[in-house]
Amino acid sequence: MIGSWTRTALVALFYIALWDRITPGIVISGVLVALVLQSPFRRRTYQISASGTIRTVGRLTWEVLLSNISVIGKVLGIGTIHPKGILEVELRRAKPGVDVLVGLMVTLTPGTMTMGIDRRDDGSALLTVHALSMPTAQAVRDAVHRLEGAAVAAVRVADPTMVEGAE
Repeated sequence: MIGSWTRTALVALFYIALWDRITPGIVISGVLVALVLQSPFRRRTYQISASGTIRTVGRLTWEVLLSNISVIGKVLGIGTIHPKGILEVELRRAKPGVDVLVGLMVTLTPGTMTMGIDRRDDGSALLTVHALSMPTAQAVRDAVHRLEGAAVAAVRVADPTMVEGAE
């Protein structure tokens, strides 16, 4: 199991690697981002599955590839132009913390952006998504649910009662 300092250092290094140069400001912001991102995991209420993580990376890569092809087609004027829109997607299986991972995965996918997460009293969450290309609302919901399934397989909540915000 990776220790919390090692995990924080790895997240900070990943953040710093995203930039084209290294400056003191980027290093400081990388450490701050890593500390903030690690705070939900301090109670060790999450279990990371190696096979689920591989599945999640594969699913996200596939969705990003499909979205890039769609965006390139729109730029080149190839294919059908679909309307853009904002819709709400109910997350059926994501627990607090994991719903944030799903929101980040949606935002990482070109042409979509998570606008908000509304956690309900029954444990479900409602994700508000902006999509640049919406063939149908159900197609966007299906894509989000595929990402949700992958995230749930990668990160399991060991004890949901220990998660902040869970009932």
